[in-house]
Amino acid sequence: MSGNMSKWSILMILTVLLLSWTTVAAALETRSGDMVNVPAGDLKGPLFVSGNNLIVNANVEGDVFAVGSSVTINGNVNGDVIAAANSVAINGMVSGDIRTAGNTIDVGSTVGGSVTSAGNTVTLRESSQVARDVMAFGNSADLRGTVQGQVMGSSNQFSLQGPVGGDVKLWDVQNLIVGPTAAVQGSINYGSANPAQVDPSAQVGAIAQLAPPVRPDAKVPEVVTHGMAWTGTIIMVIAGFLVWGLFYLVFPQLFPRGGHGEYGPFLAKLGWGFLALLVVPMAVVMLFITVVGIPLAMILLFLYILFLYLAKILVADYLVRVLAEKYNWQGKGPVIAGFLVLFVMLSLTSRIPMGGFVLGLLIAAVAFGVLITAVARRRQAAATA
Repeated sequence: MSGNMSKWSILMILTVLLLSWTTVAAALETRSGDMVNVPAGDLKGPLFVSGNNLIVNANVEGDVFAVGSSVTINGNVNGDVIAAANSVAINGMVSGDIRTAGNTIDVGSTVGGSVTSAGNTVTLRESSQVARDVMAFGNSADLRGTVQGQVMGSSNQFSLQGPVGGDVKLWDVQNLIVGPTAAVQGSINYGSANPAQVDPSAQVGAIAQLAPPVRPDAKVPEVVTHGMAWTGTIIMVIAGFLVWGLFYLVFPQLFPRGGHGEYGPFLAKLGWGFLALLVVPMAVVMLFITVVGIPLAMILLFLYILFLYLAKILVADYLVRVLAEKYNWQGKGPVIAGFLVLFVMLSLTSRIPMGGFVLGLLIAAVAFGVLITAVARRRQAAATA
């Protein structure tokens, strides 16, 4: 799929996604606030909790959606858990899947489905038992519990310390540690420049290291590749600026300026955005399962990719709106210059060797959050009018 096709396809997904998301959210059992404590007992879900510090002690019959700074789930969940927070701890049994994103992720319970986590540190404690697969992305992944299916992912340091019923497939890892209590029934395939550290007491089968070949003549192609990459970045900046400018030529009344009001807390947007990044791919997979839903899944995936390409434009526009409100900009000059500077800075994040992917993920989450909160605010204003 070409860059231009992907760009135009995502703008539509945002609109469709946000309208459908607010409709779904209205049907949830919701709890929100700075400190939210759902007491012990039985609760009919789906349950949505948002705020700063969230604790769910109830047993939930249905899915749990959680967005906050700290999320702790102690009750049993007869469904899926989808959470985005700085720290996520899941101690209660989960009959379905776990999908989490955050800084620190800690799972210490029985999981009837699979676990997919993206964070700085991902930990499966000794008490955890996962009936299906585990996919972990982050700086550090420490798997000490039992995984009956496969283990997949990528991280700087990946540690296997427990039983694994299937294969281990790691696409990119700096240091792979297979501890003395590890018991891998399948094969281990990992991409790394460093050999795995395998304890002699570990029970493992075949291990294959997929190290990238060293090419002494790679310097000339590297220069050409970098030049093409920089040219592509410049073209993307120009195209993004033109798209932004054309939008406000069509809708001049929406042009950013001071006096447009409060834009809401940033962390709330980030949490909603991470949740959307998790939910949309899951919705696409579920739609692909049914024959009737395949066309809708294709459209949703097309729009999702388009939105990822437009994310930097939306985030730069949001930031320039915040600056215009703070400094009461009324003319077009400061706004245009501010957007261009911010958009160039965001576009250059993809050039950062180590942190470019993480920054890109944050930009996409903020863009989703900006769109979701904007649609929700408009719907609320229309309802109260």
